[in-house]
Amino acid sequence: MTQPIGILDSGVGGLTVLKEAERQLPNESFIYIGDNGRCPYGTRSTDEIKQFTGELAHFLVDKDAKTIVVACNTATAIALPILEAELPVPVIGVIDAGVAEALRVTNGRIVVTATQATVQSHSYLQKLENAADDLTVIEQSCSPLVPLIEDVETTDSEIEQTIRTLFTPIRDFNPDTVILGCTHFPILASQIQVFLGDSIQLVDAGKASVSELSHQLEKRQMMANTDNKQDTQFYTTGEAQSVAMIGARWLGRTIDVQTVTPDRLRRS
Repeated sequence: MTQPIGILDSGVGGLTVLKEAERQLPNESFIYIGDNGRCPYGTRSTDEIKQFTGELAHFLVDKDAKTIVVACNTATAIALPILEAELPVPVIGVIDAGVAEALRVTNGRIVVTATQATVQSHSYLQKLENAADDLTVIEQSCSPLVPLIEDVETTDSEIEQTIRTLFTPIRDFNPDTVILGCTHFPILASQIQVFLGDSIQLVDAGKASVSELSHQLEKRQMMANTDNKQDTQFYTTGEAQSVAMIGARWLGRTIDVQTVTPDRLRRS
């Protein structure tokens, strides 16, 4: 199938998922849309998150996406069941894959780092506790990281100070595993790892979801032909130039980003 895979996120964090998807699925094409104009989702109301995520998803369906990856933990926690019921294509979230990977590597002490909305949903906590009885799990909101990552003018010292403030309680808890339960967070994975120390295993929920995407495409016989040339389109509801700058830095190549205003999304 030559149809693209749609990937949506509240902003640039989903680029971490896209990067892994391009690596694992070299013959697939992609359409990425980040809701930078309304980011962050972590402090939004439940109704807003449902509305915004639905608008992004329908935009991708209108672009002929054959499946959709919700590369946003907040949107997955709040809106995934609605999308699964409404959309005519398969939908994959990031939380189940992140939980599965954490259970595979943990020795029993897990910290879930996420946005405030994801923490309040307790999606990770409930799934982890349902899967195993012998776990100690705490949740930590790290929402302040998201706007720092979205802002191209953020300095290294600002990031280091914010990580120190947010992750000191996490380090004091002495976990063996920390779930990066927001697809923005892996962009700072190296700095987070340095602060926490090498003995703590970081779990990238978004990366884990790509393996599930690959499995579902194969299971449903939706894989692109091996001679298909990979192509990726980029859209944002925000300012295209800043997204292009962040994307180029993270993906390691120049990208062309088109702006789609929220008003146009609502009309699509």
